[in-house]
Amino acid sequence: MRGFYVGAVDGRIGERTRAAIRRYQQEANLPVDGQVTPALAQRLREDTATRAR
Repeated sequence: MRGFYVGAVDGRIGERTRAAIRRYQQEANLPVDGQVTPALAQRLREDTATRAR
């Protein structure tokens, strides 16, 4: 996630993952709760598509 997460990826949503989600939410001016919601997933898809162009 663009440098928000540091460490090995283990496929689990742990504290480091939630911290990375919170940092992204804060940068994206979204409600900061560390939760993966449909709105967050959509925003990530949009951001990824925009950066790929």
